[in-house]
Amino acid sequence: MSWSSASTSEQVRPVDAEAVLPDGSTLGIVVAGGPLGRARGVRAVPDVLDGDLSEPTALWLGRTPQVHTLGMTRPVAVATGVVSARDGHGRPTALRVGGVRQLKPGRLGPWHWSWPVTVELHPEVARRSGLVGGSEVSLTWPSSSAPGPDGPRRHGG
Repeated sequence: MSWSSASTSEQVRPVDAEAVLPDGSTLGIVVAGGPLGRARGVRAVPDVLDGDLSEPTALWLGRTPQVHTLGMTRPVAVATGVVSARDGHGRPTALRVGGVRQLKPGRLGPWHWSWPVTVELHPEVARRSGLVGGSEVSLTWPSSSAPGPDGPRRHGG
């Protein structure tokens, strides 16, 4: 997947999927590419915390046992959950949220391996959408997205 230049010097990453949150609002999903992408987290996708909240973006980390906010200046919401439905190609079409917590800057989140999906998003998006444990989130992937064993997989790199 290519990156496109925005009007600023920053790179804007196109979304890989779209999620519909409990309040009916939509959320663009960007899939972290590999271990380095998961380690960098939202710092690699500035739109998650700094983008337009009328068109919010989240970062899908997949199975990630611990999230950190080291080097960050703002808090991030971390949603964990399980894929509750897949399409005929194996792509997730629904996510059941196990929990949502907010991490302040410079912190390590709790260690857990029980949740196969971790998503980082803006705390305000999580709050205003009513995203809590037990929420169901529906997902739509473009036909070019390839499935992975624990969810979506970055295509093209």
